[in-house]
Amino acid sequence: MKSTSWGNTIDSENLSSRHSWNDTDVINGKTYYYAVVSYDRGDAALNMYPSECSRLIVRDINGNVQLDKNTIEITPQAPAAGYKEGGLEGSIEHVSGFATGDLWIDILDPLLIKEGYEFEITFDDTQHVDAINYNLVNITETETPDTILNESYYVRGEDFNSMFDGMRLFVFTDSIEWDAHNSGWTEGNSNIPVRVDQKHQFPTRREGYPSSYDIRFGDPDSSWWYRPRFPVNFSVWDIYENKKVLFALEEPDAATRDSSISVGTAPGLEEYIRILILDGSIPREIWRIVFLNPLQDEEPIYPSDGDILKIQIKTPFRSGDTYRFSTRAAEIDRIAQKSDLDKIAVVPNPYVVAARWEPPRLLASGRGERRIFFIHLPTDCTIRIFTISGDHVQTIDHQASMIDGSESWDLKSKDGLDVAPGIYIFHADAPGVGEKIGRFALIK
Repeated sequence: MKSTSWGNTIDSENLSSRHSWNDTDVINGKTYYYAVVSYDRGDAALNMYPSECSRLIVRDINGNVQLDKNTIEITPQAPAAGYKEGGLEGSIEHVSGFATGDLWIDILDPLLIKEGYEFEITFDDTQHVDAINYNLVNITETETPDTILNESYYVRGEDFNSMFDGMRLFVFTDSIEWDAHNSGWTEGNSNIPVRVDQKHQFPTRREGYPSSYDIRFGDPDSSWWYRPRFPVNFSVWDIYENKKVLFALEEPDAATRDSSISVGTAPGLEEYIRILILDGSIPREIWRIVFLNPLQDEEPIYPSDGDILKIQIKTPFRSGDTYRFSTRAAEIDRIAQKSDLDKIAVVPNPYVVAARWEPPRLLASGRGERRIFFIHLPTDCTIRIFTISGDHVQTIDHQASMIDGSESWDLKSKDGLDVAPGIYIFHADAPGVGEKIGRFALIK
């Protein structure tokens, strides 16, 4: 199934294909396995059954896990104290052009994002008929720019663009239509609503199409529709090209025909403006702006000199549209790191018999591995565990990346023995950052 939107041809059967996925309901500390496999649907006529590539997850009696190349093992954890995720510095800036589509960046691996890199996205709709492409260039080094994406045609939200620096660019161009949400009176107090109908479409972009418009009252012009022409108290401006356009004011109701804007006295008698573009010598009505009665039976407030009515048209990306954005790397905020020491805690607390993330026992009998987690730790710290009477039980050295602020304890003492139920004290010491003392309970 295919559909066409001015700009690119869309294969709707492929729009559901995705190359990334966020698992949003995982439990920190619990191990998960993910597999990506290819498959075919088979063919009943040829007696071919559906088939699927392998996905291997094997755990031996010693707890070792064997995976094939289609499978990975992940144990999610909360980030370290003071962690600030890498991403965009601010938002994507529309430097030039008038497109109304959307661009966004998905962060896939925040640790790969570089500090202070600048990127530029430029669009081109002139190389191929009815097609838009764009380039993504790293312009951090202005003398040696690095092209990341060259002539990408993915403009309908596909995630087919290659990952770069832990990110992926998405682009969704608009189809040409009236944007009611961003249209309306930008100057003055008029309460007259409008409806905009599209009457003619050109197959490709051309001068004056597509554009958005201002209807400026108090700027006299002439209504233009063959003959006769007559003066009116407003003009219609192409916002993109900053020039007046041809238009015609139509007043179906003879009772209100006064060469100025009025609302209709009955359905079908609404006044309207035709926006025109010459196609050779033939005037084409592109848009029809219909003036309606105010809502809730309000008295109409007609526009006066200085009032402006904006007609926003959704506009595809095209040559001249340029966007820029810059990035910030993931980091540890030293000030936030100190304040985050208060968040250091033990989970679960109390520990009662077992925790959800503990791996299943490997033998038919026996308790199996026990485990609690210290969370929101700095990247480097030492955890000392004591009984309530002050006896030293265990010391754990924590050294991890900034995205892993957790450390597990298997509930064994420094002598390798299972600890007894009771109340325990922990002391987390992060050199140069600070300390945190807390307590937790074990109920077996």
